Amino acid sequence: MRKSVEEKLKVIKQATSRKKIKKLAEIHGITPRTIRNWINSQKNGLLSKNKSQKKKEDGNDNYKANGSPLSELVLKVSELYPLQKEKPVFRYLIKDINHGFVFCAYSPVKEKRILSQFIAQFISDCKRSGIRIKRLFIDKSCEIFDVDRSRYKDIEFILKHYKEIRKYVNFSLKKYNYLKERTRYENICDFLFDSLATVSLNNQIILERSALKSNKFKSFIKKVNMTMHSDIVYDCGNFFDTEKTISDLKAKYSAAVQHRKNKNHETSDNICEKLIHILEGSGSDDELLINAIIKRSKISIIRSNSETTKYLLKSALLRIRSLPADRQNLYRYQIYMLYSDCHRIIKDSKNSIYHLNKAHSIVSSLNDEKALALFYLNCGLIVKELYNTEKAVECYKKSIELAQKNGYHEIKAQADQMIRQISTPSLVYPEHRHQFI
Repeated sequence: MRKSVEEKLKVIKQATSRKKIKKLAEIHGITPRTIRNWINSQKNGLLSKNKSQKKKEDGNDNYKANGSPLSELVLKVSELYPLQKEKPVFRYLIKDINHGFVFCAYSPVKEKRILSQFIAQFISDCKRSGIRIKRLFIDKSCEIFDVDRSRYKDIEFILKHYKEIRKYVNFSLKKYNYLKERTRYENICDFLFDSLATVSLNNQIILERSALKSNKFKSFIKKVNMTMHSDIVYDCGNFFDTEKTISDLKAKYSAAVQHRKNKNHETSDNICEKLIHILEGSGSDDELLINAIIKRSKISIIRSNSETTKYLLKSALLRIRSLPADRQNLYRYQIYMLYSDCHRIIKDSKNSIYHLNKAHSIVSSLNDEKALALFYLNCGLIVKELYNTEKAVECYKKSIELAQKNGYHEIKAQADQMIRQISTPSLVYPEHRHQFI
């Protein structure tokens, strides 16, 4: 993903040594040579914030950023052909002129009644959050009912030619678009998911760049788009349903879990990345957000990317504070086990054992013998990689003892298999998949 000048300067500031340059390259998915090129560009005066500001003034992402959020809006309906079927889809888009926040819904037809309901829903959401809309600039190709004009007397409706509002109605910031351009979607659900991820990421970037720090406003921005992406809009009653969106996101997460089981890590990681952008700051489903972050950290461990793994796990630890105490312990246990596995990969035995001990103290307090049996199984796997086979066998035996006592046949079989592998290393056994709770 292309970096902005501000992001490049932030990386340059941290790149104080070869070792740090290498770590930063891993975190941001670029090469050390790229970072060194940025450093040389800065030295030659080719990379500065002033240049970035000038580029924004000349481009399509030029917003005043000095008015109240959502006080001045522009509305446009566009015809798209995103699906394999030849029938079009219409995007009903509202964009904030002052800051660039974007909101949209989709319909198979371009109708006055659908446009009216789209406007009504958006204005209603704004009023409930205490946001005052002053002006709404509408493309002249959009027909609205006269009753809508009279219903919202405190809002000024202004018709404009497309040329006058064109610079404000681009759907996505440059390079921040998850929607596929060269291939068409098989179903509308996948299209809506990518659209929601795109607007969520765009609005998130704008929030990070702006001085708007209100968590309530951030949640409002995310939730409105989640509501509007609940389904493709038909001309039949109230079509906005946030609960349906949450249900669809949970289905997407389940698909990501299945992709990871099938070792399709790229697809699984891509889905979880989009889920994080959609749910971050929305307050809609904290557990789903945490699960998506943890799933990405597991994939990052498989890719041996320790810095990214630590960043994701730290992020997950911060977010579990919003959960009930019993749920916090379950997630904290998972996170400490993953921290231990991450340190195992980079051969940091001290930190690996430290996090194992923290995980053990938590799982011992859960009064869950299956969780404890799984802990000793995974503990043996990690300790074995740290070249302490005697300690690994001891862990496997504890796992077998608990498994026999409670009839956990699969756990016992896997622990037996690992002991045989230690005693007869020349034999080839099936790959064991970690079973963190």
